[in-house]
Amino acid sequence: MPRPALACLLAGIVAARLLAQQPAVSDNRTFQSGVEITSITATVTDHDGHPITGLSREKFEVYEDGVLQTITQFTNERVPIGIGMLLDISDSMFGKRIEDARAAVQRFLFELLAPTDEYFLVAFNHKPRTLTGWTQE
Repeated sequence: MPRPALACLLAGIVAARLLAQQPAVSDNRTFQSGVEITSITATVTDHDGHPITGLSREKFEVYEDGVLQTITQFTNERVPIGIGMLLDISDSMFGKRIEDARAAVQRFLFELLAPTDEYFLVAFNHKPRTLTGWTQE
């Protein structure tokens, strides 16, 4: 038997003997757990991809295992998001393409995201390079 495997086997035997010498712990309490609220965030868009806002609770149905669930809480207010963005900086993005891509990233991050939103940015060509970790505006 190789030495690392033998060392692991011996360590396991020693640990088992030490545990066997410990008194058993008994606890008669019953552990209970449950989920009271499951949060679901949804974005609704039209056929052209434009967001549809102002929808009421009655416009939504939630099913779990084929069973219609009761929606107990509902809001149609915007919630903070976390998003990762990848920017292609390969040679194929030379000239106007990279200028347009950088402008789109800048507009999205600094004009469209809310202060409570988080993002990270990774540039890539042959391999990825993290430009920012998780951050806010």
